[in-house]
Amino acid sequence: MIRGLIQIFIIAVVGLVAYNFFLGTEEEKEQSREIINKVKEVGQSGVDLIKAEKEKFDAGKYDDALDKIGGLVDKLKSKAQDSGETLDKLRNLEGKKNELKDRLREDQEQDKLTEGEQRALQEEMKDLLSEIEGLTSEMSQ
Repeated sequence: MIRGLIQIFIIAVVGLVAYNFFLGTEEEKEQSREIINKVKEVGQSGVDLIKAEKEKFDAGKYDDALDKIGGLVDKLKSKAQDSGETLDKLRNLEGKKNELKDRLREDQEQDKLTEGEQRALQEEMKDLLSEIEGLTSEMSQ
């Protein structure tokens, strides 16, 4: 419902700007040109943002996060040497961390990580952290 209203609103705005650009008065044409230039600036800013994020990715932004997760798993391992079940869970979490790290390294080498894949990788890292937090609270009980 809301999505449909937003789409209709966007179409109406684009239609109005296009109408004013081609068939409006000189003042309306000038307003339309200003709007179009501002939209171009926003688009360029978005492209610049994506390029900057890609540079951060190439510089190892996510590697540091995975290394921190690995350090946390190692600390938990040293605390959980008494419980076999907890150690199994930790090994599972460490396997997931290593899998993420391998995928990240592979994507960096092939230089093919898209914005959607970046978001998916971030979500997987968040899920891994929440699993670690759950295990930590379980161990503290």
